[in-house]
Amino acid sequence: MIQMHPPPGQESARKYDREPERSSPAANAGNSVATAAPPLSVIVVAFNGAGVLAHCLEALVPQSEAAAGEVVAVGSALDEPGYRALRAAYPQVRWLDAPDEIPVPKLRQLALEQCRGTVVAMLEDTSLVADGWCEAALRAHRSAHLAIGGPIEPAAYGRARDWAIFFCEYARFMPPFAGAVAALPGNNVAYKQVALAGSAAGHGFYDVFVHWRWQQQGITLVADPAMLIRHAGGWTPAHLTTSPFHHGRAFAGLRFGPQAYPLRWLYAGLALALPLVQTARVARAVAARRRYGTKLIGALPWILLFTTCWAAGEITGYLAGAGQSAAQWR
Repeated sequence: MIQMHPPPGQESARKYDREPERSSPAANAGNSVATAAPPLSVIVVAFNGAGVLAHCLEALVPQSEAAAGEVVAVGSALDEPGYRALRAAYPQVRWLDAPDEIPVPKLRQLALEQCRGTVVAMLEDTSLVADGWCEAALRAHRSAHLAIGGPIEPAAYGRARDWAIFFCEYARFMPPFAGAVAALPGNNVAYKQVALAGSAAGHGFYDVFVHWRWQQQGITLVADPAMLIRHAGGWTPAHLTTSPFHHGRAFAGLRFGPQAYPLRWLYAGLALALPLVQTARVARAVAARRRYGTKLIGALPWILLFTTCWAAGEITGYLAGAGQSAAQWR
């Protein structure tokens, strides 16, 4: 989604300047036989239907097994018939049922509490990993870096509005995307597990706020081009209107403390310019890649609609708080 980010820090915190640690047998209390932690846990947040998740698991599970990792699928509709068939087809996946209508950040938090890997990656069911993605994530975490993400390629969308949503959400993460970066995509990122304790707040694991906090501590966010995914699409008209409104309102409502009224009023005023500013940023990011120029031109009216709805959400969030929008974070 469109978010505002401060400049990245210059160096990773010293306490992370080491290889990921293996869990001790005591960390696996409750098992009859203590086992070492897997090298990689991959969380897949499922909220777009069993058919979308099936494509994600088809690409991911063989890689995870080859890397001796684990896949944790979490969602609030995993008892529906389509999901039941997937559960039977992939018994090696750990399936976590969540309460109905729980937002994505809380789904991530639920899964984090169950992960055992020394590296924990986060995907969504629309994330189709490229060959070698799991090995790339593990290889990247042999460095001292705490948070490492990867680029996102678009699907072969047939409608201009789908291209608009992709550009608004992910234009800045399209290849080339490597090295120290200002932001990482929440649906294609891997973390050292030792750093994740206490990272989730009352509303769940909001990657944007976690990343901000780490950057303020001097921790650099890094992109590895080998951690490539393709976005599967699956958007509805609501992703152009109500979704950006709720995301914008939740983002603004949770960004500052409830008493920071002068700052909230200032940012509400600045948000009036967001439709034009954000549309220009999206266009610049696409143009810099020298690809999809004709797709961008056709998508511009839809991009302006998306950014206008986002701006309306931010203004509402600054002036009236997050309301119920945090619960609509999909």
